[in-house]
Amino acid sequence: AVLTPQESDELFSVIDELKKDGTSIVFISHKLREVIRVADRITVMRKGRVVAHFKRGEASETDVARAMIGKQDVQLIQNSERGEVGEPVCVCKNLWYIDGNGIPRIRDLTFAVRRGEILGVGGVEGNGQTELINLLIGMFRLSGGSILLDGEDVTRLPIRQRRAKGVGYISEDRMTTGLALQANADENLICGVAGQPPFSRRGILRGRAIAENTAEMVRKFDIRGLTQDKPVRSLSGGNMQKIVLAREISRNPKLLIAAQPTRGLDIGAINFVREHLLEQKRRGTAILLVSADLEELMSLSDRMIILYEGRCSGEVTDIPSATEAEIGLMMGGITSSEREAN
Repeated sequence: AVLTPQESDELFSVIDELKKDGTSIVFISHKLREVIRVADRITVMRKGRVVAHFKRGEASETDVARAMIGKQDVQLIQNSERGEVGEPVCVCKNLWYIDGNGIPRIRDLTFAVRRGEILGVGGVEGNGQTELINLLIGMFRLSGGSILLDGEDVTRLPIRQRRAKGVGYISEDRMTTGLALQANADENLICGVAGQPPFSRRGILRGRAIAENTAEMVRKFDIRGLTQDKPVRSLSGGNMQKIVLAREISRNPKLLIAAQPTRGLDIGAINFVREHLLEQKRRGTAILLVSADLEELMSLSDRMIILYEGRCSGEVTDIPSATEAEIGLMMGGITSSEREAN
Protein backbone atom coordinates (compact mmCIF):
# COMPACT_ATOMS: atom_id res chain seq x y z
CA ALA A 1 0.00 0.00 0.00
CA VAL A 2 2.91 2.39 0.60
CA LEU A 3 4.82 1.65 -2.63
CA THR A 4 4.51 2.99 -6.15
CA PRO A 5 4.09 0.37 -8.92
CA GLN A 6 7.78 0.76 -9.78
CA GLU A 7 8.79 0.25 -6.15
CA SER A 8 6.55 -2.81 -5.94
CA ASP A 9 8.36 -4.30 -8.95
CA GLU A 10 11.67 -3.68 -7.18
CA LEU A 11 10.32 -5.45 -4.09
CA PHE A 12 9.27 -8.46 -6.14
CA SER A 13 12.72 -8.60 -7.74
CA VAL A 14 14.22 -8.75 -4.26
CA ILE A 15 11.81 -11.56 -3.36
CA ASP A 16 12.88 -13.44 -6.50
CA GLU A 17 16.53 -13.12 -5.51
CA LEU A 18 15.83 -14.28 -1.96
CA LYS A 19 14.02 -17.32 -3.36
CA LYS A 20 17.00 -18.15 -5.59
CA ASP A 21 19.22 -17.99 -2.49
CA GLY A 22 17.06 -20.60 -0.79
CA THR A 23 14.89 -18.41 1.43
CA SER A 24 11.38 -19.70 2.18
CA ILE A 25 8.81 -16.92 1.79
CA VAL A 26 5.20 -16.66 2.94
CA PHE A 27 3.45 -13.86 1.03
CA ILE A 28 0.03 -12.67 2.27
CA SER A 29 -1.97 -10.13 0.24
CA HIS A 30 -5.48 -9.14 -0.83
CA LYS A 31 -4.05 -8.06 -4.19
CA LEU A 32 -4.47 -11.09 -6.42
CA ARG A 33 -2.24 -9.75 -9.17
CA GLU A 34 0.66 -9.66 -6.70
CA VAL A 35 -0.11 -13.16 -5.45
CA ILE A 36 -0.08 -14.54 -9.00
CA ARG A 37 3.17 -12.69 -9.71
CA VAL A 38 5.04 -13.86 -6.60
CA ALA A 39 3.79 -17.28 -5.56
CA ASP A 40 4.95 -20.75 -6.61
CA ARG A 41 2.06 -22.24 -4.63
CA ILE A 42 -1.13 -20.52 -3.51
CA THR A 43 -3.25 -21.53 -0.51
CA VAL A 44 -6.70 -19.98 -0.25
CA MET A 45 -8.44 -19.66 3.12
CA ARG A 46 -12.09 -18.84 3.75
CA LYS A 47 -13.65 -18.50 7.20
CA GLY A 48 -10.54 -19.96 8.82
CA ARG A 49 -10.40 -23.06 6.62
CA VAL A 50 -8.22 -24.00 3.68
CA VAL A 51 -10.48 -24.25 0.63
CA ALA A 52 -8.06 -24.49 -2.31
CA HIS A 53 -4.47 -25.06 -3.43
CA PHE A 54 -2.96 -23.92 -6.73
CA LYS A 55 0.49 -24.22 -8.30
CA ARG A 56 2.15 -21.52 -10.41
CA GLY A 57 0.49 -21.35 -13.82
CA GLU A 58 -2.56 -23.34 -12.74
CA ALA A 59 -4.79 -20.46 -11.70
CA SER A 60 -5.83 -17.02 -12.87
CA GLU A 61 -6.86 -14.13 -10.61
CA THR A 62 -10.48 -15.11 -11.29
CA ASP A 63 -9.87 -18.72 -10.18
CA VAL A 64 -8.32 -17.56 -6.92
CA ALA A 65 -11.12 -15.04 -6.36
CA ARG A 66 -13.77 -17.70 -6.85
CA ALA A 67 -12.10 -19.86 -4.24
CA MET A 68 -11.87 -16.90 -1.86
CA ILE A 69 -15.58 -16.11 -1.84
CA GLY A 70 -17.11 -19.41 -3.00
CA LYS A 71 -18.95 -17.88 -5.95
CA GLN A 72 -18.59 -18.14 -9.70
CA ASP A 73 -19.32 -14.51 -10.63
CA VAL A 74 -16.44 -12.57 -9.11
CA GLN A 75 -15.53 -9.94 -11.68
CA LEU A 76 -14.78 -6.68 -9.92
CA ILE A 77 -17.32 -3.98 -10.76
CA GLN A 78 -15.97 -1.06 -12.78
CA ASN A 79 -17.18 2.40 -13.71
CA SER A 80 -18.67 1.91 -17.17
CA GLU A 81 -20.45 5.26 -17.22
CA ARG A 82 -17.62 7.74 -17.54
CA GLY A 83 -18.93 10.78 -19.35
CA GLU A 84 -20.72 14.02 -18.71
CA VAL A 85 -20.72 15.38 -15.18
CA GLY A 86 -22.51 18.31 -13.60
CA GLU A 87 -21.54 21.57 -11.96
CA PRO A 88 -18.89 21.73 -9.21
CA VAL A 89 -20.18 20.73 -5.80
CA CYS A 90 -16.96 21.11 -3.82
CA VAL A 91 -14.29 23.61 -4.88
CA CYS A 92 -10.98 23.73 -3.02
CA LYS A 93 -8.78 26.75 -3.76
CA ASN A 94 -5.09 27.04 -2.88
CA LEU A 95 -5.30 24.82 0.19
CA TRP A 96 -2.41 24.94 2.65
CA TYR A 97 -2.04 22.97 5.86
CA ILE A 98 0.99 23.32 8.14
CA ASP A 99 1.10 20.87 11.04
CA GLY A 100 2.07 21.55 14.66
CA ASN A 101 5.74 20.99 13.85
CA GLY A 102 5.71 23.64 11.16
CA ILE A 103 5.82 21.11 8.31
CA PRO A 104 3.61 21.82 5.25
CA ARG A 105 1.45 18.74 4.64
CA ILE A 106 -0.83 20.27 1.99
CA ARG A 107 0.75 22.77 -0.40
CA ASP A 108 -1.25 25.15 -2.60
CA LEU A 109 -3.73 22.43 -3.65
CA THR A 110 -6.60 23.40 -5.96
CA PHE A 111 -9.26 21.05 -7.37
CA ALA A 112 -13.02 20.61 -7.76
CA VAL A 113 -15.40 17.67 -7.45
CA ARG A 114 -18.44 17.81 -9.72
CA ARG A 115 -21.96 16.50 -9.45
CA GLY A 116 -22.15 12.90 -10.65
CA GLU A 117 -18.36 12.52 -10.66
CA ILE A 118 -15.96 10.23 -8.85
CA LEU A 119 -12.69 12.10 -8.40
CA GLY A 120 -9.94 9.71 -7.38
CA VAL A 121 -7.09 10.87 -5.15
CA GLY A 122 -4.01 8.69 -5.57
CA GLY A 123 -0.48 8.66 -4.26
CA VAL A 124 1.78 6.73 -1.96
CA GLU A 125 0.31 6.81 1.55
CA GLY A 126 1.60 9.64 3.70
CA ASN A 127 1.64 12.30 1.00
CA GLY A 128 -1.18 14.41 2.38
CA GLN A 129 -4.25 12.25 1.76
CA THR A 130 -5.25 11.99 5.43
CA GLU A 131 -4.64 15.68 6.02
CA LEU A 132 -6.76 16.58 3.01
CA ILE A 133 -9.64 14.46 4.30
CA ASN A 134 -9.44 16.05 7.74
CA LEU A 135 -9.46 19.53 6.20
CA LEU A 136 -12.56 18.72 4.15
CA ILE A 137 -14.56 17.28 7.03
CA GLY A 138 -13.51 20.05 9.42
CA MET A 139 -11.26 18.07 11.75
CA PHE A 140 -8.24 20.24 10.85
CA ARG A 141 -8.19 24.01 10.29
CA LEU A 142 -6.74 25.32 7.05
CA SER A 143 -3.52 27.32 7.16
CA GLY A 144 -4.57 28.99 3.92
CA GLY A 145 -7.06 28.72 1.08
CA SER A 146 -10.80 28.10 0.99
CA ILE A 147 -13.37 25.31 0.66
CA LEU A 148 -16.69 25.97 -1.08
CA LEU A 149 -19.68 23.61 -0.94
CA ASP A 150 -22.36 24.37 -3.51
CA GLY A 151 -20.94 27.88 -3.75
CA GLU A 152 -21.02 28.50 0.01
CA ASP A 153 -17.78 29.10 1.89
CA VAL A 154 -17.57 26.39 4.57
CA THR A 155 -13.89 26.92 5.37
CA ARG A 156 -14.50 27.87 9.00
CA LEU A 157 -17.54 25.73 9.70
CA PRO A 158 -17.22 22.95 12.32
CA ILE A 159 -17.77 19.27 11.54
CA ARG A 160 -21.43 19.13 12.58
CA GLN A 161 -22.44 22.05 10.37
CA ARG A 162 -20.55 20.68 7.37
CA ARG A 163 -22.33 17.36 7.75
CA ALA A 164 -25.66 19.16 8.04
CA LYS A 165 -24.89 20.92 4.76
CA GLY A 166 -24.29 17.63 2.96
CA VAL A 167 -20.80 16.27 3.61
CA GLY A 168 -20.71 12.49 4.08
CA TYR A 169 -17.64 10.59 5.18
CA ILE A 170 -16.69 6.92 4.90
CA SER A 171 -13.73 6.77 7.27
CA GLU A 172 -10.45 5.15 6.24
CA ASP A 173 -10.54 3.14 9.49
CA ARG A 174 -13.95 1.79 10.42
CA MET A 175 -12.55 0.28 13.64
CA THR A 176 -11.39 3.56 15.20
CA THR A 177 -13.16 6.50 13.54
CA GLY A 178 -15.94 4.95 11.46
CA LEU A 179 -17.85 3.19 14.23
CA ALA A 180 -18.38 3.15 17.97
CA LEU A 181 -17.45 -0.50 18.44
CA GLN A 182 -19.05 -0.99 21.86
CA ALA A 183 -22.36 0.49 20.67
CA ASN A 184 -24.97 -1.51 18.79
CA ALA A 185 -26.16 -1.01 15.22
CA ASP A 186 -29.13 1.15 16.27
CA GLU A 187 -26.80 3.64 17.92
CA ASN A 188 -24.20 3.65 15.16
CA LEU A 189 -26.78 4.20 12.44
CA ILE A 190 -28.14 7.38 14.08
CA CYS A 191 -24.77 8.86 15.08
CA GLY A 192 -24.89 12.60 14.47
CA VAL A 193 -28.67 12.80 14.07
CA ALA A 194 -29.83 11.15 17.32
CA GLY A 195 -31.17 14.48 18.59
CA GLN A 196 -33.23 15.16 15.48
CA PRO A 197 -36.66 13.96 14.32
CA PRO A 198 -37.80 11.27 13.89
CA PHE A 199 -35.29 9.70 16.31
CA SER A 200 -36.02 11.96 19.27
CA ARG A 201 -38.73 14.24 20.55
CA ARG A 202 -38.21 16.88 23.22
CA GLY A 203 -34.88 15.32 24.13
CA ILE A 204 -36.26 11.79 24.48
CA LEU A 205 -35.10 9.05 22.10
CA ARG A 206 -37.90 7.30 20.21
CA GLY A 207 -37.16 3.58 20.28
CA ARG A 208 -39.67 2.59 17.60
CA ALA A 209 -38.34 5.10 15.04
CA ILE A 210 -34.76 4.02 15.74
CA ALA A 211 -35.66 0.33 15.37
CA GLU A 212 -37.54 1.01 12.13
CA ASN A 213 -34.51 2.86 10.77
CA THR A 214 -32.24 -0.08 11.58
CA ALA A 215 -34.64 -2.54 9.95
CA GLU A 216 -34.73 -0.44 6.78
CA MET A 217 -30.93 -0.19 6.65
CA VAL A 218 -30.55 -3.93 7.24
CA ARG A 219 -32.87 -4.58 4.30
CA LYS A 220 -31.37 -2.03 1.92
CA PHE A 221 -27.73 -2.81 2.69
CA ASP A 222 -27.99 -6.53 3.44
CA ILE A 223 -26.41 -6.15 6.90
CA ARG A 224 -26.07 -9.56 8.53
CA GLY A 225 -25.36 -10.89 11.99
CA LEU A 226 -27.24 -8.28 14.03
CA THR A 227 -28.95 -9.18 17.28
CA GLN A 228 -30.56 -6.91 19.84
CA ASP A 229 -27.97 -4.86 21.79
CA LYS A 230 -25.07 -6.80 20.23
CA PRO A 231 -22.07 -4.46 19.81
CA VAL A 232 -20.94 -3.91 16.24
CA ARG A 233 -17.42 -5.05 17.12
CA SER A 234 -18.75 -8.64 16.94
CA LEU A 235 -19.62 -8.28 13.24
CA SER A 236 -17.43 -9.16 10.26
CA GLY A 237 -15.45 -6.40 8.58
CA GLY A 238 -17.80 -6.43 5.61
CA ASN A 239 -20.89 -5.96 7.77
CA MET A 240 -19.21 -3.21 9.77
CA GLN A 241 -18.50 -1.39 6.54
CA LYS A 242 -22.10 -1.85 5.43
CA ILE A 243 -23.23 -0.02 8.59
CA VAL A 244 -20.90 2.89 7.76
CA LEU A 245 -22.17 2.94 4.16
CA ALA A 246 -25.79 2.79 5.27
CA ARG A 247 -25.38 5.66 7.72
CA GLU A 248 -23.57 7.96 5.31
CA ILE A 249 -25.49 7.20 2.10
CA SER A 250 -28.93 7.27 3.73
CA ARG A 251 -28.41 10.97 4.53
CA ASN A 252 -28.23 11.84 0.81
CA PRO A 253 -24.91 13.69 0.90
CA LYS A 254 -23.98 16.29 -1.71
CA LEU A 255 -20.29 15.41 -1.27
CA LEU A 256 -19.32 11.89 -0.21
CA ILE A 257 -15.71 11.41 0.88
CA ALA A 258 -14.84 7.72 0.61
CA ALA A 259 -11.45 6.95 2.18
CA GLN A 260 -10.04 3.45 1.60
CA PRO A 261 -13.66 2.18 1.38
CA THR A 262 -12.75 -1.46 0.55
CA ARG A 263 -9.61 -1.92 2.64
CA GLY A 264 -9.52 -5.35 4.30
CA LEU A 265 -12.68 -6.64 2.56
CA ASP A 266 -13.13 -9.78 0.48
CA ILE A 267 -14.10 -9.53 -3.16
CA GLY A 268 -17.81 -9.95 -2.52
CA ALA A 269 -17.83 -7.07 -0.04
CA ILE A 270 -15.61 -4.99 -2.34
CA ASN A 271 -18.16 -5.31 -5.14
CA PHE A 272 -20.96 -4.39 -2.73
CA VAL A 273 -19.18 -1.17 -1.79
CA ARG A 274 -18.30 -0.36 -5.40
CA GLU A 275 -21.87 -0.82 -6.59
CA HIS A 276 -23.18 1.58 -3.95
CA LEU A 277 -20.57 4.21 -4.79
CA LEU A 278 -21.48 3.99 -8.47
CA GLU A 279 -25.18 4.21 -7.59
CA GLN A 280 -24.48 7.44 -5.70
CA LYS A 281 -22.62 8.75 -8.72
CA ARG A 282 -25.65 7.98 -10.90
CA ARG A 283 -27.82 9.93 -8.45
CA GLY A 284 -25.62 12.99 -8.85
CA THR A 285 -23.53 12.80 -5.69
CA ALA A 286 -20.03 14.26 -5.95
CA ILE A 287 -17.62 11.60 -4.67
CA LEU A 288 -14.03 12.06 -3.57
CA LEU A 289 -12.43 8.59 -3.58
CA VAL A 290 -9.16 8.34 -1.65
CA SER A 291 -7.46 4.98 -2.01
CA ALA A 292 -4.00 3.42 -1.86
CA ASP A 293 -5.21 0.75 -4.29
CA LEU A 294 -4.32 1.98 -7.78
CA GLU A 295 -6.50 -0.66 -9.46
CA GLU A 296 -9.49 0.57 -7.47
CA LEU A 297 -8.87 4.18 -8.41
CA MET A 298 -8.48 3.37 -12.10
CA SER A 299 -11.59 1.16 -12.07
CA LEU A 300 -13.94 3.63 -10.38
CA SER A 301 -12.72 7.17 -11.02
CA ASP A 302 -13.94 9.50 -13.75
CA ARG A 303 -10.84 11.59 -13.17
CA MET A 304 -7.82 11.35 -10.88
CA ILE A 305 -5.38 13.68 -9.15
CA ILE A 306 -2.12 12.38 -7.69
CA LEU A 307 -0.63 13.79 -4.50
CA TYR A 308 3.09 13.96 -3.81
CA GLU A 309 4.32 15.73 -0.67
CA GLY A 310 0.98 17.50 -0.40
CA ARG A 311 1.01 18.86 -3.95
CA CYS A 312 -0.80 17.73 -7.08
CA SER A 313 1.89 16.10 -9.18
CA GLY A 314 -0.48 15.24 -12.01
CA GLU A 315 -4.06 14.85 -13.20
CA VAL A 316 -5.44 11.92 -15.19
CA THR A 317 -8.47 12.78 -17.30
CA ASP A 318 -8.44 9.85 -19.76
CA ILE A 319 -8.21 6.96 -17.32
CA PRO A 320 -8.87 4.09 -19.79
CA SER A 321 -5.81 5.20 -21.78
CA ALA A 322 -3.56 5.73 -18.75
CA THR A 323 -1.04 3.15 -17.58
CA GLU A 324 0.06 2.21 -14.09
CA ALA A 325 3.62 3.12 -15.08
CA GLU A 326 2.61 6.68 -15.98
CA ILE A 327 0.64 7.10 -12.78
CA GLY A 328 3.50 5.54 -10.82
CA LEU A 329 5.81 8.31 -12.04
CA MET A 330 3.33 10.90 -10.76
CA MET A 331 3.18 9.06 -7.43
CA GLY A 332 6.96 9.40 -7.27
CA GLY A 333 6.71 13.17 -7.75
CA ILE A 334 7.56 13.32 -11.47
CA THR A 335 5.37 16.09 -12.89
CA SER A 336 3.91 16.18 -16.41
CA SER A 337 6.48 18.76 -17.58
CA GLU A 338 9.33 16.60 -16.28
CA ARG A 339 7.86 13.52 -17.97
CA GLU A 340 7.61 15.37 -21.30
CA ALA A 341 11.19 16.67 -20.97
CA ASN A 342 12.46 13.11 -20.52
